[in-house]
Amino acid sequence: MTHKQSIFVAEYLKDMNATQAAIRAGYSPKTAYSIGQRLLKNVEISKAIHSAMNERKNALIANRSERQEFWTLVMRDHDTDMRQRLKASELLAKSECDFIERHEITTSESDYDLSKLNKEELLTLKEILSKSSFRPCPM
Repeated sequence: MTHKQSIFVAEYLKDMNATQAAIRAGYSPKTAYSIGQRLLKNVEISKAIHSAMNERKNALIANRSERQEFWTLVMRDHDTDMRQRLKASELLAKSECDFIERHEITTSESDYDLSKLNKEELLTLKEILSKSSFRPCPM
């Protein structure tokens, strides 16, 4: 990527306006619109823009470690209300899978006799189950 293209990327990230970014990067105002569009289609420039946007997004969103650190600080702060400390403790424990939730489902055997399903129905059931919202904690 050229120096001028790097400037274009930095300028584009300011307002997401390719024409204005091209002008600010030093391209001719007469051709800035077409150059801006062409630069956005450049693979290297596109990757640089997406990478920078992802970095910005990641900087704004707390990751798991940051949340756990925050909950630990709240939990250990003796000046904080006890209810808030207990809630922080609970959230920290849940984030580390310290609690086991059990759900019991009872049905009669005749309600769900899978042997009566054909292959297509079994595949549909498998697809539904694979999209389940159940997410085990990482170990």
